[in-house]
Amino acid sequence: MRVRLRGIIADEVGMEEIKLRARDLHELLHVLEESIPNIRKVITNSRPKAYICVVVNGSVINITDPIQMGSIKLSEEDTVEIIPIAGGG
Repeated sequence: MRVRLRGIIADEVGMEEIKLRARDLHELLHVLEESIPNIRKVITNSRPKAYICVVVNGSVINITDPIQMGSIKLSEEDTVEIIPIAGGG
């Protein structure tokens, strides 16, 4: 699947897109964390930090529980985006 890294995340890790294989969202976050050292600033213990948004095929995923993330199955045709949430107030 394609994983797109957006904004400051792409700047931190030095890439905007990577192709990976994973059966589900939890496994994907784990693979990202293991293969890209700088991504640990936004993904820790296979969980996105609070200021990170994960989008799968255009749908925002608001889950942080690893078991629930494991229920989100992925295929090679999927696109996952890791996006920093814009702050404001």
